[in-house]
Amino acid sequence: MAPRWPQVNDGPEHINEHATYLRKACNQLQAVGRGRQNQVPWNIVQPYLASTLALIGKVLRHAMDEILQHVQDAAKCTQNIQKDITVIRKCSRNGGSIKEC
Repeated sequence: MAPRWPQVNDGPEHINEHATYLRKACNQLQAVGRGRQNQVPWNIVQPYLASTLALIGKVLRHAMDEILQHVQDAAKCTQNIQKDITVIRKCSRNGGSIKEC
């Protein structure tokens, strides 16, 4: 009789949940495979690889989103600084103090 291999899918949407899901699924696969002479069939391995690649994609997208947010925040700060400098220059040209501007 052929062994009953555990199945896996793409996993949950949230990164941490997906990682936990994949770890448990891999542990189940290892447990079934222990002590067996035959290899895990490719059609069983493929979904595990697909799920792992899906998780990697989620991690990379998350990192890029975080980096983009930092760049946007820095750009916003730069714009605010430029506005402040413009106000200071305008006030200094008019001979007034910053409090008067």
